[in-house]
Amino acid sequence: MHLLSGFKEKKINLKSLTEGVFDTTSPMGEAIFQIIAILKAMQVNVLRERTVKGLEAAKLEGRIGGRPAGSYNKKKASAVGVLYKQKNIINFIEDDLNISRSIIYQYLRKEGVKVDGFYLKHLK
Repeated sequence: MHLLSGFKEKKINLKSLTEGVFDTTSPMGEAIFQIIAILKAMQVNVLRERTVKGLEAAKLEGRIGGRPAGSYNKKKASAVGVLYKQKNIINFIEDDLNISRSIIYQYLRKEGVKVDGFYLKHLK
């Protein structure tokens, strides 16, 4: 509905080339467009309600959502911490230990290593 009123303010009309019913230049076409927009909004709300109810039911059953936690390799995590503290760059650690950047940062967090941020000198 907000989209259609925004189009009206900018004097933009919609007209479907294949379906003659979608034509916002006519009162009937505009009404049909608004009805479809209302039905779509209702559908979104119904899906949201169902999702919330489903999550609540799963929670009551003791299930939690999300991805299962990955395995934690203490040896690699320690190696990541040591290499990072030695001021090695992340690309080197990725290649040396054959692990992804996201895993490196997960290991650093779990090992309690403070990660230095990236700063642009000219912005300071």
